[in-house]
Amino acid sequence: MENSILTLQEYKGEKVQWDKLLYEVEILVATFPNSRTRIVNYFLKTVRDFIVFDGNHFHINLKMLEVVSNVYILDINSKSTTYLLAIYVKLFNKVSQFRNNLDEKAKNETEEKNLKSIQKRIGEANNLKEKLFQHLYTILKNNLKNISNMYDIIVFMKLLDKKLSPSFLCEVLEENKKNYFVVCSVAYYILDESFSNLESRFKTVLSKLYRVIRDNIFNYEIKGATEPILEGEFFYFLNDFSKYPGFSSQFRIDLSSKLIVEYTKTCQTKSIVIDNERKKMWGKLTKTSYYEWNTKIEVFIRRIVKKSSNMGRIDHSSDY
Repeated sequence: MENSILTLQEYKGEKVQWDKLLYEVEILVATFPNSRTRIVNYFLKTVRDFIVFDGNHFHINLKMLEVVSNVYILDINSKSTTYLLAIYVKLFNKVSQFRNNLDEKAKNETEEKNLKSIQKRIGEANNLKEKLFQHLYTILKNNLKNISNMYDIIVFMKLLDKKLSPSFLCEVLEENKKNYFVVCSVAYYILDESFSNLESRFKTVLSKLYRVIRDNIFNYEIKGATEPILEGEFFYFLNDFSKYPGFSSQFRIDLSSKLIVEYTKTCQTKSIVIDNERKKMWGKLTKTSYYEWNTKIEVFIRRIVKKSSNMGRIDHSSDY
């Protein structure tokens, strides 16, 4: 790989150069298959620092987006997902700011010629945002079996204007019904802007989610612990979804009652006397949801970007 391609400051490149860069990464992966993860993670981590967006050359940004997405699918893992999202977040923020500035200019512009020029650039910005959605949706849809490494993408997509379809989200739940993080990501995605209720378009997804949670809790097969509540999979599903704002109050009450019954079993001595100190401890452990349902999407995104920055500092000799 030509080092100069990745070390030029304020460099946008040309479409042909981005195509060449993708080709070279693919050759590297084919030549050194055992280093696939290292190559992909290094590329994604490095490219983010060289993304330039100034409202010009939208076609280059579109090509860059295509290339980084194609490199990502060469090796989908939790780190490459974080690095990919750091790129998407950076571009999303810059395009959003640019679009907001254009909207303000359009409000104050009186010359028809200038207004048409502004509207054209607004259309270009909207197209770039549309491509953000299209690339991520394609990645998710074509790699559904690997979504356990990509659930943060679903969370990020809550920021986008275009929404994932209810049928696709139901498919994600069906394929990953036992995966706590995937299920929580879908559950978070379908909440409304206040994070206190369901977004109306996702009623069918909520029905699917309801069935998944009921099955995970009321048909849970214990793996080896003396009580199911002592197993993480059961505990987190029961505890966190007993506080899920998208469910009806009655279902949350049912889950909360189940939670108390389950942890009370662990507080009984041989003489069936309740250990009140242990019960108080369980009360504290189950007071809140560990998945932060009411946290604003921007907070989640900041965490992703921060995680991306921190990963590179931990061990430069690792797989990034």
